[in-house]
Amino acid sequence: MQYVIHYHETSQSHYDFMIERKGYLETFRVGERDMQRLMGGIIVDSVKINDHRLDYLSYEGPVSCDRGCVRLFDSGEYAEKGSSDSSFILLLNGTVFHGLILFLRIKGNSYSMHYDLG
Repeated sequence: MQYVIHYHETSQSHYDFMIERKGYLETFRVGERDMQRLMGGIIVDSVKINDHRLDYLSYEGPVSCDRGCVRLFDSGEYAEKGSSDSSFILLLNGTVFHGLILFLRIKGNSYSMHYDLG
């Protein structure tokens, strides 16, 4: 399975962490500053947003309805290493991320994310 992380340049720039599922991309919004913290192994907050089309695995460019522009930050393959009702762990093999990342549901669509630097 594949994943992609887009940098979404808009009035409130952020990153969209997209995970390929059965026919769609499960998407989590991560703040601009939080992505740098995540890469350093610090636990950060994210929000699960609407799923995206698989076309976004390779898309870079303007977003419809004048919602900014996206560019590729990271992409690669992943394997799911565990899951429960409130969490899942992925093993990432990408150009930026290599290793385990934990998604833990806090409440509703709010998640914490932790990248294990190994």
